[in-house]
Amino acid sequence: MKRMATTGILLLTAAAMTACLTDAREYDGYNEQEWEISDPDMFFGNVDETNMSLTATTLHGNMGSLQGFEHTATARGYQSDNFVMIDVLSAAEDGAAMQAVTFTGGLDQFEPGTTKAFQGDGDIHCSGPEAGLWDYDEPTDVEVATSATDNEDVIQLDISTTDQYGDTATSTVLVDRSDEL
Repeated sequence: MKRMATTGILLLTAAAMTACLTDAREYDGYNEQEWEISDPDMFFGNVDETNMSLTATTLHGNMGSLQGFEHTATARGYQSDNFVMIDVLSAAEDGAAMQAVTFTGGLDQFEPGTTKAFQGDGDIHCSGPEAGLWDYDEPTDVEVATSATDNEDVIQLDISTTDQYGDTATSTVLVDRSDEL
């Protein structure tokens, strides 16, 4: 009986160790090995409901202890006639980062070749060891440079957030305006 109990304990210990050593563990909507956000709803800032077709390509820069990062990113957004909200989220081995920005005015204000500055709309950027565990969370000023793309319905927004400490992060987001309000 004692031998069976000891064998059972050894098997459970081996199983637990194997689970910790696997190449990819997914937990709470986050895949640790592949550094992807499998459930972005858990981590985004301002945007609860989406009605924009966005593609984020990168998020890079400096935020707190996450310095000189360059990550692929995911974006989601919401627009109305009076405002646009965009959240950009990235995660990689060196940490995770997020921008949550709101622009007063509709999407039609972003015309290729223009740069706009926004202040005081509740914009933030955050970083931390992983998505959702933010250890740096600062209000920011925002600058958006708009460019044309090969598709006349799609514009590129280069969104730069700068906080009071001078940390700046920039994301590149492609916005499909064919379904604009």
